[in-house]
Amino acid sequence: MKQAIFFYRISQAIVCFVWLMLVVSCGYQQNEQQKTVKEDTVLTEAPSESNSNETNEVQDALPALYSFNTIGGEVIGIAASEQSEHDPFFLIGDANYIVATKYLDERVIKADTLLKNEFVYTRVDSACIQQKKEGNNHYLLLTAKETFKGQAITEKTINFILLDVNSLEHYTLVYEGTSSVRCYECIDGDYLPAPLLDKKPGLKSILFEYANKSKWVYRPATQTEKDARHFINYEQKWNEDNQEDNHLANGHSGVSEPIYSTYYKEDIFKLTAAHASVTDSIENEHFKILSYFRGNILGFDKQKQLYFPVYIESCITGCDKKIKFISPQTIEILYDEYSGKEVYTVELNKIRFQ
Repeated sequence: MKQAIFFYRISQAIVCFVWLMLVVSCGYQQNEQQKTVKEDTVLTEAPSESNSNETNEVQDALPALYSFNTIGGEVIGIAASEQSEHDPFFLIGDANYIVATKYLDERVIKADTLLKNEFVYTRVDSACIQQKKEGNNHYLLLTAKETFKGQAITEKTINFILLDVNSLEHYTLVYEGTSSVRCYECIDGDYLPAPLLDKKPGLKSILFEYANKSKWVYRPATQTEKDARHFINYEQKWNEDNQEDNHLANGHSGVSEPIYSTYYKEDIFKLTAAHASVTDSIENEHFKILSYFRGNILGFDKQKQLYFPVYIESCITGCDKKIKFISPQTIEILYDEYSGKEVYTVELNKIRFQ
């Protein structure tokens, strides 16, 4: 009986020992996992002024885009994630951010996150990073354009950022818009309200002067281009006359009636071809009609020798259109990409010209 009790207690001790070892092992693995997660997170979170150690780790992990020395002997560094391997100024990560850091003797004094975003491509204009000094004030100016990944959002955003080198505070002027035929590389849009900058008119003036020189902002090349009837503005005039705005992400708007249009002596075919390829072309003795890839339908009246927009529409996917004559004065429009294959007709002689 005593021998049985002895072996029972021995077996209990062995079980306890094994259980204790498992607990210690699991605890060690959990700590290692938490440590790994924390290290990974440090590389993807924007730096915080309240955690200098984390700021140092993040800044050290980012490749530098630009740096310079101040009169006081400090170093200002601009760094960013996640850079394309082919172009360090093109950020392609699911989460991107641009960070400014002030160093003195390789010690971080202060850091500020200039831009942080998710699910967008971000391009920094490397040719337009510049410094500006006014008296004791020292500023750094840079530009970053954001384009959403995928096909759900057509708008593009340009951030004009002013960094106060002395305080390492920053201010941003935002320009938002879309692509259009009157803007090859730039964006056709408007500046967004900037209440914070309204309180600092001096900085606002500097930012507007800087932004208005950007290659990414649409500006009329001549005074005459400001006229709504100038041919370069044919999309905007058609939209206003028809009270439409058919700039889409996925899908199509459908053709409404009546259609209002304008005659132009200038070749709007050529203007549009710089931005989109022709996917369908038809003509008869009266008209030549072109359909542009996921874009506009334009016409040329052979008798009048004048160009005119038939229908203005653009999309990322879903609105490519095939066209054909069904009578000398009537065209049929088929939405070829759309699963419903919807068909519309336009009687060219019933278009109302302004």
